[in-house]
Amino acid sequence: MQGLMEKVGVEEETVKSGNKKDMWSPFRPATSEEKVIFQRIIDEYQSKFLEVVRAGRKNMTDSDLSTVKDGRVFTGTQAFRLHLVDELGYLNDAVQWAKAAVGVPKAQVIIYYRPGTYVDNIYSKSQGEALSWADRLQQGELLSQRPEPRFMYIWLP
Repeated sequence: MQGLMEKVGVEEETVKSGNKKDMWSPFRPATSEEKVIFQRIIDEYQSKFLEVVRAGRKNMTDSDLSTVKDGRVFTGTQAFRLHLVDELGYLNDAVQWAKAAVGVPKAQVIIYYRPGTYVDNIYSKSQGEALSWADRLQQGELLSQRPEPRFMYIWLP
């Protein structure tokens, strides 16, 4: 981004309340210190991920674990072979399993949709409204969707 901006004669100015507030800005190269900071965060999250996998997936071999820790995406079949999932199936399979697990074979499945979402099928996640990230953040939507603790990096110029 920085090279393109120089090429077309656009300059960026940042106003911030702390010297790290614009870390990883696309308008300038990251400093060595910023790279170290982000790498430590990433390493911590990978370590936590591996702890969770080791605790929950006792049947994983060290080879399986070394394969999953590099950050790649897996198909369902690959995840099954690596012992990341117990079985493969579709939504109907999961519903049938849940009914059997709780002993209610005639349970009715009710699907709730968020207002404004596209509801053509259960897998659809398209938003009905066209809102920018800034609009969604301002409305509290991004922060309220998932109330659990999580790492978020939001940069809004």
